[in-house]
Amino acid sequence: MLSLKPYVKCMVPPHPPSQLILGKQYQTYIPVGKWHVFDINGDGWCDWVRNGRQGYRSDVDVVPMIEMIYLGTSTGWRNFETKRKFQSAIDSLDSIDKIHLYGFAEAYGFFQPIPIYRKGSMKPFIVAVSRVDAPAPPPDIDSINVLQWDDDTDNLRYVSGNGKDEVVEFLRTNYCNASSIPQYDGEELIMALGSLCNGKGK
Repeated sequence: MLSLKPYVKCMVPPHPPSQLILGKQYQTYIPVGKWHVFDINGDGWCDWVRNGRQGYRSDVDVVPMIEMIYLGTSTGWRNFETKRKFQSAIDSLDSIDKIHLYGFAEAYGFFQPIPIYRKGSMKPFIVAVSRVDAPAPPPDIDSINVLQWDDDTDNLRYVSGNGKDEVVEFLRTNYCNASSIPQYDGEELIMALGSLCNGKGK
């Protein structure tokens, strides 16, 4: 059973990242989004997850994924991709194309991230939209990414096949029958404007 609400409340770490980190701004045409607090990696500690970005041709700064997620710990917080197995994953190059969302990737593959929880599992699915070019039409299903934390590589791994299909159907049920467009941080939830809710295929 999937839910937009966590089945288990995460624990708040004793120290958050500094305001210098959480308040960082970028020279991008459309501002990078707000921070959200939830357990993204399923270890029971609340994490800091930022709404990524919409890319635009006049952007000056690169906004890397490594600055979009800070993991909560019993002593405070840490960057992701700090475990030993991460380097071996990079070395094996199993790799860059639609398997993991690495820290060096640009954050325009992480626009409007939403956690979706499965009963009995601590790790949520994370749904985010790829927005390489902000004036582009609303996203189709292929632009909707479903991810889940991978402990071996200490980052997010793309979910495909039946796992993605199940999450997409859940999204349709929750977002496509509303009387108004669902909101995300005060803006329209962009995935609800595209083929997810307009019946143009998977």
